[in-house]
Amino acid sequence: MFFESHSNTDTQPYYRISDKSYRLSVLLDQQGLKQGWTIEIDPPNNYLIVNYKNDKRFGHGYLVQNRFKVFNAEFDGTDLVRIKPIPTTQKEVTNERYRFEGAVYNGMPYGYGQLYSIKSYAQLYSGLVIEWKRFGFGSSYFSFGIVEYCGYWVDDMWHGSSVMHTTKEMYKREWCFGLSLGKYVVYKNNGAF
Repeated sequence: MFFESHSNTDTQPYYRISDKSYRLSVLLDQQGLKQGWTIEIDPPNNYLIVNYKNDKRFGHGYLVQNRFKVFNAEFDGTDLVRIKPIPTTQKEVTNERYRFEGAVYNGMPYGYGQLYSIKSYAQLYSGLVIEWKRFGFGSSYFSFGIVEYCGYWVDDMWHGSSVMHTTKEMYKREWCFGLSLGKYVVYKNNGAF
């Protein structure tokens, strides 16, 4: 279980993050305090998309169960204090850049689906999208349909472990907020992928 339910003296439930989870990279400020968005994963398929402010989980975030079911989550600085399901419907929505097919709430993507280019009609991404930004696990595609990147995203940027493809090679690579950490393993294409 990704979070544990407890009761306080007022018999209101509250939630504590499991010690079994692990966090992908998070930015540190000059004092070494965690700042900004990150993902805390409870393998294999549950995770939190959480915003840190001064080393504490702060304000609004998301709980994702079984990779694709999204809940609104509220944090009090330490604990997950409230979760609420997002009542999505399966439909198609567009903005000036993308067409999205998948889980939609209030006219915005809020869950698993596919992003397509408005200009080329090519599929660009398959995975979790929240308010037109890629978060969580998903795959991006070259315009000719081959997987380019398969891994985690934070705030529309590659983040964490990934597998990347070219037409001739496959890479296992680490990312932090869209920047390569420089470590990767290359696999030559011998027809296996």
